[in-house]
Amino acid sequence: MRRLSVWGSGVLVGLVLMVLLLVLWRPGIAIPAVWRVQQDYGSTTLLTEMRNLGQLETLVYVHRTVFPHDLIPPNAARPPRYRNDNQEHTPQELQSLQALSLAEQLGLLHPTNPRRDSFVVVTTQIHLGYDLEALLPVVTAHRQQNATGEHVSALHLPEPIVLRVITEDIDPEQYPFPPIPLDADGWRQVVMFTEQAVLHDPAMHQIRQRARAAGAEVLDTLMPGIFVMP
Repeated sequence: MRRLSVWGSGVLVGLVLMVLLLVLWRPGIAIPAVWRVQQDYGSTTLLTEMRNLGQLETLVYVHRTVFPHDLIPPNAARPPRYRNDNQEHTPQELQSLQALSLAEQLGLLHPTNPRRDSFVVVTTQIHLGYDLEALLPVVTAHRQQNATGEHVSALHLPEPIVLRVITEDIDPEQYPFPPIPLDADGWRQVVMFTEQAVLHDPAMHQIRQRARAAGAEVLDTLMPGIFVMP
């Protein structure tokens, strides 16, 4: 009976503490932990990314594409269906026709009612810069010629290259648009198509020039007087 009374007293004290906490608690006030359980978890190191330090990244271009609507003509100008005919098309027209064909194939476009069309938003990151391992032999040869007293003109900084292309993984819980109406293979096809569309967009010329200017500023600090902008 004594053990039972002690146990009952402990339960009673616990209930009183819980009632007091509920009565005194207000929003914004942290309730102190009556007891604390500490658990140690083992961790596994996962290799998520490896970057080559021989690359100089000068600009990251982030582009969001509403596929297919950003890549096809307005509804009124759509051809009935994509046809692989012999008619000559400009690169932009050909891209639009291919986007239209892919969207129809994947079921993103309604055959009769454009208001029931679907779409997905693809976020593409284009990382531009320079491969320093390729530039260093050129710089070394330039300095050796200068050391021999030969008249050597400054080197023109080449165009930046695409170091990598990243497309964000889609998390349906955080996707602020209608549900994605594609399976894994359909999403892969859309990603590959939009990546190429971004890389071949006419706007990329200005993007590359900005990446080049940023690279010239950095390289002039690292290698003064070696490279000049053409």
